[in-house]
Amino acid sequence: MMAEAIATFLLVFVTCGAAALSKQNESSVSKLDASVAGGLIVTVMIYAVGHISGAHMNPAVTLAFAAFRHFPWLQVPLYWSSQLTGAIISGFTLRCVLHPLTSLGTTMPSSTSVQALVMEIIV
Repeated sequence: MMAEAIATFLLVFVTCGAAALSKQNESSVSKLDASVAGGLIVTVMIYAVGHISGAHMNPAVTLAFAAFRHFPWLQVPLYWSSQLTGAIISGFTLRCVLHPLTSLGTTMPSSTSVQALVMEIIV
């Protein structure tokens, strides 16, 4: 559970942190750098904790593995709680580290709320 929490913490920290820094000043972290950071941290975490926890790092991945009988349902709540704990702690850490930056890393719909909701459901 600890490996899953740490992997999720780092995934959220790196991807959201890179996106926030890119939005603040694209000359320090470009959009490409922010995108690549997400893929690299997933790769690193798979190598680092994949043999321990499977490196799901996402409740949806855990659910998919359980639904297709590659993962025991009994462990799903434990993995979810570890993943949520890691993500929440990472969010608070980013908030402390990037304190003056309040709206960075957030997404704002460019159209109506209904269109944004439909897009999120499809994606």
